[in-house]
Amino acid sequence: MLSGSVTEAIRGFMKLRKAYQTLDGIMQIESKYLKAKMAGRRYSVTSAALSRQQTEKSLENGSSLLNEDYEKSQANINGNLQEESDLLDELASSETRQPIRPTITRTQSRLLDVEPASVGIKSHTDIFIHSGTRLCYGILLLVFSMIENPMFNRILYIVGFSGDRERGTRYLWQAARFDNFNSAIAGFVLLGFYNNFIMFSDVLPTDSTADDDLAGYPKTRCLHLLADMRKRYPDSKFWKLEEARMHSANRNLSASIKILADNGESHMKQIATINVFELSLTSMFYHDYELCARSWLQCAELSSWSPCLYHYQAGIAYLEIYRDLRQSDPKQAEIYKKKATESIRKAPPLAGKQKVMSKELPFDIYIRRKVLKWEERAKAWKVDLADATGTSPVTEMIFLWNGMKKQGPEELQKSLDKLSWDRTGLPEKYEKDTDEKAVHASILASVLRNMGRYEEAREALTNHILNHERCVFTALLTIQLSSGSGLERCLKSTSPMHNDPC
Repeated sequence: MLSGSVTEAIRGFMKLRKAYQTLDGIMQIESKYLKAKMAGRRYSVTSAALSRQQTEKSLENGSSLLNEDYEKSQANINGNLQEESDLLDELASSETRQPIRPTITRTQSRLLDVEPASVGIKSHTDIFIHSGTRLCYGILLLVFSMIENPMFNRILYIVGFSGDRERGTRYLWQAARFDNFNSAIAGFVLLGFYNNFIMFSDVLPTDSTADDDLAGYPKTRCLHLLADMRKRYPDSKFWKLEEARMHSANRNLSASIKILADNGESHMKQIATINVFELSLTSMFYHDYELCARSWLQCAELSSWSPCLYHYQAGIAYLEIYRDLRQSDPKQAEIYKKKATESIRKAPPLAGKQKVMSKELPFDIYIRRKVLKWEERAKAWKVDLADATGTSPVTEMIFLWNGMKKQGPEELQKSLDKLSWDRTGLPEKYEKDTDEKAVHASILASVLRNMGRYEEAREALTNHILNHERCVFTALLTIQLSSGSGLERCLKSTSPMHNDPC
């Protein structure tokens, strides 16, 4: 499906549709079973309660009153059973008519939370089918709910698919409560979803106790799930990785780095690679530049996904060390300046090695344009590349990865300090550059917002971005560069706003 071919994508989705139809058939059988069991259990409980009431009444009022009350109670029972039956029929019919996209009703939610053992799902085979169906069904619903690509959405519509994030996460949580393989994979998917996709987002429910919002971030549930998995699989490297991610989500980056640093060795290359990548990001958010550069270069050795990104981020980490040492230790600073220049210049030629939907990775495009901009600026100003980089590149990457959301007060203050124009070495030139001031203001506003200094954040955005027309920024780069430059050609081929009527 990621090949970029519509034909191949349709073939892939048709295969998924076959899997879905099998899962849906199992779900319909189980829905009927649950309907019968729930109705029977309700009838049994009500009958037992009625029997006790009848006995007490008969002792006090005699058999004539008992008969009268029995008829009234029986009418109430039949009404309650009919109401329950109607609600369960609604569930079953919605499963049949629109199996992927129903809204979770109160009745459906109640059935999803039914304890399997209480309705006769006790054997290992039944439990494996029950949990496995919810695992696979939940993954399908969750993944489809996250697809934003227009072509994918059209194909999904053609084959009759639509995601439902809330329902998908509920099925996965239900699968996660068992002690089997399906449960472990459900936990893997849930924690990966919450600690990666969700925690990189800004707009989330703010109430930390709102654990019923499964499409948001149910923090307490995630903590319990992780504790359960750590207890069941104490030697697994993956759950330690998820523990580190959860520390990052709670703005405790030092604890996260400690776990990740001790969790690097793994017999599975995939786990080792993900662990190093996570360590690279976390150390960048933490402003530990030596560890950051070393980790990104290790990523380049372990993974071929985006060597352009890996070398660029190692280079900008060396660049920050150069800026830190420029005044205090010029000799050592020159060593890091050379390392930074080599790594940064190594990145653009590696762009485009990996493609998704026949297109380059967004960070590869960004890095190529960024480095070309620096190269042109270095020529125009007659300075070295390392001195033409402007606003702290590491802090800019932290902004692009939304790392400010994971930084504690100390790390946020460091990010603020790194944005000082004096660190660039040429503050008078950068402070006159409208484009560079806009980049600086965007990052500054994000740092200030996460520090709770909202008025200052609004002021930075208003003064340096919102007070300008959009065309000022889209035209600046091509105006200030000579005709036919590498960056101008790059902008023409990649910028969606190059032909802006402004």
